Amino acid sequence: YRLHGGKILEISHAFLERLQSTWSGNAERGHSRLQAGHPLEAAVGLHALHMLLAGGQQFQTFLSGLRGAGITIGAQTQSPAWAASADAGGVAVQRVQVLDQSLGGYRLLWHAEAGMRIRVGEIVGLAPPAERGDTQEWMIGIVRWLRIEESGQLDTGVELLARQALPAAVRVPDARGQLRNAVRALLLRGDDHEQLLLTTLNETIPVALEVSLPEDPCDWQPLPSVRLAQIESSEALGPGYQSLRVSAAPRPVAAAAVAETDA
Repeated sequence: YRLHGGKILEISHAFLERLQSTWSGNAERGHSRLQAGHPLEAAVGLHALHMLLAGGQQFQTFLSGLRGAGITIGAQTQSPAWAASADAGGVAVQRVQVLDQSLGGYRLLWHAEAGMRIRVGEIVGLAPPAERGDTQEWMIGIVRWLRIEESGQLDTGVELLARQALPAAVRVPDARGQLRNAVRALLLRGDDHEQLLLTTLNETIPVALEVSLPEDPCDWQPLPSVRLAQIESSEALGPGYQSLRVSAAPRPVAAAAVAETDA
């Protein structure tokens, strides 16, 4: 291949095939497509998802149930102004349509509704519609791209982070080793590790932090628990969020056993 007025460039046949595949829109997908066209229910933001997973409880109520009334929430976990109405009157859940899906995520169509805010890098929860009184299993994902249609609807690509999650409360130590006030988090479970999803910490990532969890219905002996989680790595997930990978820990102690230390 020769550039105009330049030297001859040698380009491999394999490179040209990859380039042609990319430009033609036939690039191989990371996961095969699955059946689409069905509806899902969606909630936007860490505050909304924590409340849904906690059975509709406000964070202070959730925290008091785990650790007693002496624990207070931090300013970092207070609801932002745009989420205040949702916290006061319940979580806003919207019905979305699945346009395309794979094992790694979804392409979703969001109907134009006043008050629904979404952006690239936002955390979303997805669940199949449930009958009244049924428990929903919420999947956790992150918006990777979006496009506004002429109708005002949003066409979005959502990458799945986890198919199951637990609401959690996290306390991070300060420079003196004293635990700060609790903040919201979601515990995402993998096959060989766990991730804590929370708002971006303004300080240096600590070596470990304290995690308070409610009863896990998947556990053989579900009990509220408190444990020290060792942090293996951290990753920024977009504006305002980060993921902390924590090592698998020994069975935690019951929350009641450590509640007196917070008095």
